[in-house]
Amino acid sequence: MSFLSIKNLSFSYKDDDGKLMARALDSVSLEIQKGEYVVIVGANGSGKSTLSRLICGFLPIQEGSITGEAYIPEEAVSRIDYLRTDGSVPQGIVFQNPQTQIVAGTVFRDACFGPENLNLSESEINNRVQKVLSLTELDSIINQSTETLSSGQKQKLVLAGILALQPDLLVLDEAVSMVDPDCREKILEFVSGWHKSGKTVISVTHDFEEVQKAERVVFLEKGRIAFDGDCTDFIRESTFFSNFLPLEKPNNNNDFPLSLAVKSVTFAYGTTQIFEKLTLGFKSGTLTAVVGKSGTGKTTLFELCAGVQIPKEGSIYSQKRPVLARQNCEDAIFEIFAADDVAYGAMMQGFSGKELKTRVKNAMNQVGLPFDEFADRPVTSLSGGEKRKLSIAGILVLDADVIFFDEPSSGLDPQSRKELFTLFQKLCEVGKTIVFSTHRSEEAEFADRIITIEAGGTVTDTAPVSFSVEDTAIFEDLKPLPDSQMLSKLKFEPAEKSKKTNFIHRLPPVIKYLLLIMFLCVGIGASSIYVLLADCALCVVHSFLALYPAKKLLKNFITILPYVLLFFFFQMLFFPIKAGDVVYWRWAFFSVTDAKLLLGLRTILHYVAVLIPVSVFMYCTDEIQILDGMRDLLKPLALLKIPTQHVVLVICIIFRFLSVLMEETVLIVKSQMIRSGGNTGRKERRFFARLALILPIIVPLIVQTLKRAELLAEALEARYYN
Repeated sequence: MSFLSIKNLSFSYKDDDGKLMARALDSVSLEIQKGEYVVIVGANGSGKSTLSRLICGFLPIQEGSITGEAYIPEEAVSRIDYLRTDGSVPQGIVFQNPQTQIVAGTVFRDACFGPENLNLSESEINNRVQKVLSLTELDSIINQSTETLSSGQKQKLVLAGILALQPDLLVLDEAVSMVDPDCREKILEFVSGWHKSGKTVISVTHDFEEVQKAERVVFLEKGRIAFDGDCTDFIRESTFFSNFLPLEKPNNNNDFPLSLAVKSVTFAYGTTQIFEKLTLGFKSGTLTAVVGKSGTGKTTLFELCAGVQIPKEGSIYSQKRPVLARQNCEDAIFEIFAADDVAYGAMMQGFSGKELKTRVKNAMNQVGLPFDEFADRPVTSLSGGEKRKLSIAGILVLDADVIFFDEPSSGLDPQSRKELFTLFQKLCEVGKTIVFSTHRSEEAEFADRIITIEAGGTVTDTAPVSFSVEDTAIFEDLKPLPDSQMLSKLKFEPAEKSKKTNFIHRLPPVIKYLLLIMFLCVGIGASSIYVLLADCALCVVHSFLALYPAKKLLKNFITILPYVLLFFFFQMLFFPIKAGDVVYWRWAFFSVTDAKLLLGLRTILHYVAVLIPVSVFMYCTDEIQILDGMRDLLKPLALLKIPTQHVVLVICIIFRFLSVLMEETVLIVKSQMIRSGGNTGRKERRFFARLALILPIIVPLIVQTLKRAELLAEALEARYYN
């Protein structure tokens, strides 16, 4: 009996009207034996990810069957009840987009989540997690917030979280597409060793090196199996990996004028220095590759030039604002239909009618998404590679002079990569400045120039471009885009890292919880003004002992004061006058009495008695301590066999989803800023300017929230939570 048997498997996605679209998979049949290493390759949209999701039970089986030794329907738990999924193969799967698979707030917590669901001992969990974090080179940042990770680091973390499960079947969907070469090689060696120990590996990939390490290749073409056999035979017979870059390297000379100057730019995330006095010049008509390990600052450099990030020091000069095609393509897509999404930026620039349609059509055709075929396609029906092409088209339609592409080839098949770099050549030939980041050495070598960014902001340059004050005199000193300041404030931080700590900060988490509960019980339950005054005084003393900034405490109180006063006003309006009350003032239904004033004072004290301890608790307790403290607090219930882990998980998900909402808001705002060039037509009052910014965010944010909620549920399932 085979380990996994797939027979006549077909699948079609549905459009917005619920009608089945063209088949993503068409009568696919294959047998996979235990201990095999199988790679699935094919062009973008050929059905690779669909097949992997069907194998793992994340899509319903419409036609055909999946059976085998590893597939036990009577023991399998349905992943998607409302879709009537038959079951799922016991496995570990790494999806294509790492952004949606992180379930915890710190690197260590996220890697621990899966093993904790296996009810392993603490020592075994730590051993597994330390091993996989070391493998993925994340062991030096185990306590770092997952929000601050680069896309490459997030991909490493997701892979680490699945490897920590030690599944018998490992399914990888482009799992190393955003990872730097050294780490990619290390991970592929580990996966190869994993397979040699008897594990089964199914990997969806466009990576030639991984195909060479596998035993068997399954080549999909338009949803059908076009090849199934030995990898050496596939490499010899197929042209899939041949000529994946244009045949001739561009021969650009150095006579082109300066188009962009980065002068003495300094930037840091908090206390982490990224660049210090960075100076770079870029010329028109040139192709520049930016390389470096994940997290060294490639994306940060691009966002600084695009006006999304605000430098601490330095200036950026150019005649027009550069634009940026973002690394995670799904972050840059927020319209329902493909052509509408491409048109967004051009519409913000004032184009309409036939001219707008012509621009959109040309941009889509340039990236290999024929307008006639893809214009009315829902973006949700596109494959990962097609979404990347769509996001690039949304940038090309802006017709900017300087264009940054953040890992544009990630997730693209070899032919699409060749078409992309041919497009780069053509753009350079008409005088555009093209700068792209990559983890592929062959792509970097194709460029005119390679800039390497190392940890700490050290930069090496194969063809430095120098410039003088006179060179930049004709340029504009580009200031950050109008709403970039707002982006820095759109962050949810469950705990604040205090520079000064004392015994309050170092208290065990459960003690902090008990103090919080004590203060809240008195602050909410007490009715005596004297007790409330005493409680508020103790809360203030507690805040001073915790080194909570007095200015911040006052600011928090001022923030809630309007709501407290509004509530107080309604009390004055609706509470009746009782016998014995002293009436100070009366008009129609409104009256001021001694009892109402005391009630208002009591209300304010209640708010203060709650605000201060909650603020102090969040100030000196990070997310890890919050979860650990909750777990310790619920231990008595756990001893009674009450499943308290669900409560802890809910708290974890609340923190994660709040940060996800902020993250999605930031990503949507960034994409809209880049594609509109900050041109939202807002020169009116500040209130209306803010309103004009918020309104376009609402619908995309609602859509993304629902999507992220579903994907978060899938991520929990992938880590064995049920």
